[in-house]
Amino acid sequence: FSETLYEKHPYRMNLLGTRELIEGYKREDLLKFYESIVYPDAVVISIVGDVNTDDVIKRANELFVPAPAGLKQGSGIMDEIFKPMPQEKKRDKVKKREAFKEKQQAHIAIGFLGATIAGSDRYPLQVISSIMSGQGGRLFIELRDKKALAYSVSTVQRDGIEPGFFAVYMGTSHDKTNEAVNGILDEIKKIVEQVVTDEELKRAKAEIIGNYEIGLQEASDRASDMAFNELYGLGYDEYKRFAGKIESVTKEDILNTARRYFDMNAYTVVIVRPEK
Repeated sequence: FSETLYEKHPYRMNLLGTRELIEGYKREDLLKFYESIVYPDAVVISIVGDVNTDDVIKRANELFVPAPAGLKQGSGIMDEIFKPMPQEKKRDKVKKREAFKEKQQAHIAIGFLGATIAGSDRYPLQVISSIMSGQGGRLFIELRDKKALAYSVSTVQRDGIEPGFFAVYMGTSHDKTNEAVNGILDEIKKIVEQVVTDEELKRAKAEIIGNYEIGLQEASDRASDMAFNELYGLGYDEYKRFAGKIESVTKEDILNTARRYFDMNAYTVVIVRPEK
């Protein structure tokens, strides 16, 4: 799906790399890359827990100011990236897998370019994702319970420094593939054309905020959240604002955001199915 959606952008690549590339790496390649991304101006230190603030700051300054020997000034790697271009027409790809030849399952992903981490649209998209996914969501009820099309079905929302994506994934029987694709598109179309209900909006907000706060129960989770929010320009204290941003999403925000991102004439659909 990523390869098809992002035609000329790093987001299209497999994070694990390829065997050919990895086998070709030399020590010098790794050192050069390391020095380009790990340098003093890029460091964020987040400490959460039962500590003495003054002692911790003093120790951090001793360790990192001035920069430790060997921590050279880098240049970063995000400067000259070709930005993902909006789709102008539908893209589709079917991949037949020999490994699936004895299986009956097909895998479907349908989606669009999404929001950035710093963009305000990520919050309405999160609410849309919650309304559509989960056991109480539209996809589960309509496509799994009522129509028996899905083994599993969910939304996937990934926000990036540059536009991420919003997609629907479904595992279905290979002989129901066409019906499943049409079912997914119908549910996306409803979000674009119809206002969601008050009950759906309330449930989605409670789910998102509840899951976020549960995810911050451990000190290590809070430290990670604060560090990445600071690193990505949201501010370390974004956790204080997150719930309010979700609560402020209206039904009109959802409708307008869906219409901006979900172009029913220009989306990506990928199907992986058995060889036969």
